[in-house]
Amino acid sequence: MIVALIVCFLAVLLCLFDRKHAKRRFGGLEIGFLLLTIYLCIRYDYGNDYLGYMSDFAMYNSYGYSITTDTDTLSDLQSRGDYGWVLINLLCKPLGYFGMIMLLTTLFMGQVYYYIKRYVPPKWYWFSVFLFAFHPMLMVVGVAGMIRQWTVVFIFICCLGLIKKRKIIPYMLIILAATTIHKTAFILFPVYFITYLKWNQKNSVVAFVIILLVWYVIAPFIPSELILPLFDNEHLLVYGGMVGNNIASGYGISSIIVIGMPILCLTQIRERDESTQFLFRLLMLSLLFVPLISLNMLIGRLIVFFFIMSVVVYPLTMESLIIKGKKLLCQIIIFVFVVYYLYIFTDHFTNAVWYDHAYIYRTIFSVPWQ
Repeated sequence: MIVALIVCFLAVLLCLFDRKHAKRRFGGLEIGFLLLTIYLCIRYDYGNDYLGYMSDFAMYNSYGYSITTDTDTLSDLQSRGDYGWVLINLLCKPLGYFGMIMLLTTLFMGQVYYYIKRYVPPKWYWFSVFLFAFHPMLMVVGVAGMIRQWTVVFIFICCLGLIKKRKIIPYMLIILAATTIHKTAFILFPVYFITYLKWNQKNSVVAFVIILLVWYVIAPFIPSELILPLFDNEHLLVYGGMVGNNIASGYGISSIIVIGMPILCLTQIRERDESTQFLFRLLMLSLLFVPLISLNMLIGRLIVFFFIMSVVVYPLTMESLIIKGKKLLCQIIIFVFVVYYLYIFTDHFTNAVWYDHAYIYRTIFSVPWQ
């Protein structure tokens, strides 16, 4: 945990101290992300799923067969895991498992960096990096732990241009392919139609809030059997329930931030151009999955598809508040986020669920190359 704290703080400080010169091609943001990327690339046994992924990689690549002719072996591989993910493992065989982790991590981190660099004002780089690095679901559990699902997140974000241009067929085909990597990609099909929603008027914002309130009343009564088949691994279901029980006591307090901040962002959506309004809308979709966490914590992982946009939308909202002369409100919000994120960050590493595979930082240099 100490290593994680130091690396994440350094990344934030590099952006904070360099904020007046952040328009340079290589400045604090670039150095900070390089530091975070190296930290994640050389990790070993980091997260509860790391060793499982490594074991699967060895198993998938232990077969000798032809991709085009040996259908029996391919069927056997499919029965052991989603075929798209199996194929990625096979294609990365020349790199080895560590090489595959480095490649995927670099792609994931590069994408987050691109969105921050493109949309966030330089003086808010530090806040974006803080939000990304210190929220466990985004970096230390997301990018570093949920490798299969984050591969789908990566694919989805790469497809946002197709949604904006309303190219439905290419988008649907790519998402269909993504479902072979992680079944939760099924929820991304209807996201395409978000472009047809207009949320830049007051009545639209009010209507969304009313619909959201009704949904929060209805959602807890939805039979979990309708959703949990997306997570068809029995061990994951038990694991999700265990995590859910551990967080149940603190969820009431955190929900004020989890739900309240996106709603505040929604009130500022009219101040933005169409391109950034689109990112605001995606963040709003994360609110739809919050009440479903009570069914099983694993459902909360669906939030990450849209919550990743918080690293862009939250700083833009702070900028809007300052422009409107609400500097004190902005300072209070930032203070609350810093305290809350530091709390959930340290709690993640000390929590019994994650402790064994997170608290002590290990690197690939301590074991033979895999």
